[in-house]
Amino acid sequence: MIDGVNKKVANTTVVVIEPHLSGHHGVYLEWIISALAESGVNVFLATSEESASHPVVLALQGKLKGFLTVMPVRWSVVNGIKVKGLFSAFIKSVAVWTLYRSIYRRIRKTTKPDIVFLPYLDELAISVAFRGAPFGATKWSAIAMQPQFHYPEIGIVKEGSRGLLFQGWIYRRILAEKNLTKLVIIDETLTPYLSKHFPELVDRVLYMPDPIEIPKVMNKKKAKTMLGLTVGRPVILVYGSITKRKGVDTLLAAMSIEEFPKEVDVLIAGAQDQYVKSLLGMPLGRALIESGRVYQINHRLSKEEEALVFSAASYVWAGYKKYLRMSGIIVLAGRMKLPIIACDSGLVGWLTKKYASGILVDVMSEKSVSEGVKRLVSESSDVESYVENGYLAYQRHSVKHAISVLRVALNVDS
Repeated sequence: MIDGVNKKVANTTVVVIEPHLSGHHGVYLEWIISALAESGVNVFLATSEESASHPVVLALQGKLKGFLTVMPVRWSVVNGIKVKGLFSAFIKSVAVWTLYRSIYRRIRKTTKPDIVFLPYLDELAISVAFRGAPFGATKWSAIAMQPQFHYPEIGIVKEGSRGLLFQGWIYRRILAEKNLTKLVIIDETLTPYLSKHFPELVDRVLYMPDPIEIPKVMNKKKAKTMLGLTVGRPVILVYGSITKRKGVDTLLAAMSIEEFPKEVDVLIAGAQDQYVKSLLGMPLGRALIESGRVYQINHRLSKEEEALVFSAASYVWAGYKKYLRMSGIIVLAGRMKLPIIACDSGLVGWLTKKYASGILVDVMSEKSVSEGVKRLVSESSDVESYVENGYLAYQRHSVKHAISVLRVALNVDS
């Protein structure tokens, strides 16, 4: 038995269905399963055949023997459906619903689940709205990452669309689903919206501040030396999955403007997609790298490397393009006491403005980015204020707090 098992939930069985282990999926899955199993809950994890041999899953199996059963599932039939619009999204959602029903029925042959939990609901959402959950009479809960239907009223987008109206209908149907215990959300703006417009549904949602594990901070000079950065020069950190939407192209273009502070370097840390690789291979990218103003670590970082790059950083880049949802990067920056350079759009911009945790820039304009960075470098009192505000704003964004929310959602609260 695991030390500290909660006898009240020792006979509870939770089925967790999560096919993906990339990005935040693996991070979430690790703390979710650990928290459940360490409370004495029996966990069935249904995941893809590829993910079943992922280091995260193998480590969990080794740590949680007797409390975790892993069921590999052939996911290729679903992965082959590419979403390019509403119709293909509907087709994929139907395929996911059918697969989840099959998984549930397989598990039911050997055990009786008390509840099903989905760390990522969104691929299934459309079908649940039309058909209900695919888990028979069993209770279920899920985390929804993508609701945006309330953004026009909040002011995150200027006007609504038919797509947002349809999404609103989908999630209202989900919230009314009879076997749903709680829909866990990571967007703090949704609960007040529902309270105002759909008070009968607000008790079905549970807000969970996006949980972040804080790296161990080390001496800035030591961190820079270990990374090969120039000591004494401010560093803008671009961190995470480095794709086109990160706005790296505008940041690099801004660095070529005369007004951009020449004493500021950029560290791009994370696995790059082909667009960013090509961008850094172009004349401007090569010149900035060769002159020692842009550094790169082109792979997914370990926890030790994450600690290094955040310890070395002076500012964190959150200049997303055409991205409206939440980002854990701004939470991590706040918890690490680093000011944010954020896009002036989407939830990232809205939160940065609300909490005054950094500056807002137009990510379509290199001039706006250059002026923003110059302002950060020259106004130390503002930077101190951004640091304090960000740190206070994201205090609840911890794994410990997320675990307490999860236990309420699954009715295994100790």
